[in-house]
Amino acid sequence: MSIENSEPSKKRLEELTQLVVATLKEQALRPPGNDSCIGAFYQAVYLQFGENIPAVRELIRGIQMKREMPASFHVNLLFRAIQYELINLDNYPQHYMDEDQAVNVKRWQSKIMELLHNDMSNKRIHEILLKRNTVTNQSARYFGPRFVLSTLAAKKPEKILSYVDLGCSCNQGAIRVVHGEFDIIDTSPNQTISKLIQSKPQIDAIGVDIEDPTKSDFFQFFIACTWYPNELLVARPHGVTAKNLSPRAENVRFKKANVIDLPIHTDHEISPGTKDVVSMNTILYQLPPEDRTKVIRNALELIHEDGVVIIQDFTKPDPKSHYGFGMRDDWGAPGSYRMLALRKYSTTAMEVLIYDGGRCKTVSEGKDYVEFMNLIA
Repeated sequence: MSIENSEPSKKRLEELTQLVVATLKEQALRPPGNDSCIGAFYQAVYLQFGENIPAVRELIRGIQMKREMPASFHVNLLFRAIQYELINLDNYPQHYMDEDQAVNVKRWQSKIMELLHNDMSNKRIHEILLKRNTVTNQSARYFGPRFVLSTLAAKKPEKILSYVDLGCSCNQGAIRVVHGEFDIIDTSPNQTISKLIQSKPQIDAIGVDIEDPTKSDFFQFFIACTWYPNELLVARPHGVTAKNLSPRAENVRFKKANVIDLPIHTDHEISPGTKDVVSMNTILYQLPPEDRTKVIRNALELIHEDGVVIIQDFTKPDPKSHYGFGMRDDWGAPGSYRMLALRKYSTTAMEVLIYDGGRCKTVSEGKDYVEFMNLIA
């Protein structure tokens, strides 16, 4: 994806800045994944912004002037940009995990200033904030698309299902849907949800993303976006590195394109009315409302009359918003991450699955689960 905005008005810029600062303060107290390392980082940035340090103010106010984005996404992307710079250091993240949180905040303050005064690091951080989007790929987040594809396949097992993943994290998402194994706790009655994905359906998949998987730094950025610091402590000893990842897999193709301005009418592989399932996994929270609507409309145009559009993201019911839902910032809250579904001419999304949070360790039936299953099963 890419987001390009005209420069906001002075009043709007002040509103955006204050939203980012408020989000920093909130997530310093309640960091994603309850990760104290991230909490200390946000506290450090919040304090430095309050001290009117020009380089830090540029990371917030200056960035919003050039690229308007939701506050929660800005804050997340800022941490990922800094983690990108540190990911290969031997003392990261342990150096920022002292028992005394005040020590961690001071260490982060020192490191932030060091990075911002290094021309190359400062340039890379700004490039990420201005031009890139998170490419996180928690495998369990692709349970939902696989569940829908498996349900459709049970009805027509001989059919090869056509699937598109918009904002696919350089094909990692589509690969997980087609080839992944899912370790998730199913709390539905008789575990009916997980039983449906035990067999692998025949899928012809295309992943669409503006990020190029052949870019030399992609997998370093992928690692920086995928794991929290406390998760890195577990992932590294188990050999989880960029070398374990590949942008290619059988029956999965990659297409470099902007999902906001998708070339639906000029590219035969993603032409209108041809897809069984189109999914968007954790991308809408990154976009302003008008761009969210564009991406959803593109997805609806891609599916055929009986197709399904899947939205997996941090959502909440909102009757006043397009398709009846809005985005939420409390990513760690129970039920904060959900799978919604739209049919070809839907005006309101159905809530099909509810996860315990953004890491999707457990799944349960949403309020519209039965209605949705009656429509597609």
